[in-house]
Amino acid sequence: MWKYRVLLLSGFLALGIGIFYAATTTIWWLAASIVYNFVVVAHLGLSVAMHRYFSHRAFRTTPIKHKILLALSMIPGVGSPLTYGTMHRHHHVHSDTELDTHSPKHGFFHSWILFGAYNHKFYQDKQVNRIPKDLYRDKTVKWMHEHYYKLFLLVVVLTSLIDWRITIYFILMPVAYNMLNSFHFTWSSHVPWWFGNYRNFETKDDSQNNKLVSYMIGELHNNHHAKPSLYNQAIKADEFDTAAWLIDKLFIEKDPERQYTW
Repeated sequence: MWKYRVLLLSGFLALGIGIFYAATTTIWWLAASIVYNFVVVAHLGLSVAMHRYFSHRAFRTTPIKHKILLALSMIPGVGSPLTYGTMHRHHHVHSDTELDTHSPKHGFFHSWILFGAYNHKFYQDKQVNRIPKDLYRDKTVKWMHEHYYKLFLLVVVLTSLIDWRITIYFILMPVAYNMLNSFHFTWSSHVPWWFGNYRNFETKDDSQNNKLVSYMIGELHNNHHAKPSLYNQAIKADEFDTAAWLIDKLFIEKDPERQYTW
């Protein structure tokens, strides 16, 4: 866990440096970084690659695109697909119960930010111990898991040699962006009274949809908890799933003659 804490701390330090640099010199690096966060980090890295592909196996793709998705999964800085998939599948099984690792029922700061920095005992107490066999058997995913932090450090070093601003704005700041995006999402998507929240399905938990969130991050949470295997979370005519649109355009493979990779 200490490696993850160092990564989170580095992200927030980079966020402070990036904002200071933008305020004292030029704002263009910060503006480009924010756009990059919503298009690449939130949608492609987290929602498409880490969430729907690796955690839920919601769509099939080709071997080459499988590796591209694996690379994209590194960008949000939430750990390897094996780590994230283990945590996320546990959340679905125990959503908003005592064993849920980040339910708002256990406190705002717990669900928003603190659960990402707890030690191993916390996750042992929550009984997070079922490693997804499909991810563990995938050699490329397993390799990524074993070398995740080394690879992240390598990217930091290489981009620093090119231009330190690339490292700050496009490698480390996305870690902080994603923490603020997704950790806030884990809270607001499970409280009924949040602005614009609504439900299409009476699920066993308190999961909520929010159309603004669906455009910004690409998730309709209540729909997803009701039907987690769907890669397109838009159920009604007035709902739009931006992440599903990207999957349709870039990654999903529908040709029955092709060699699929889960």
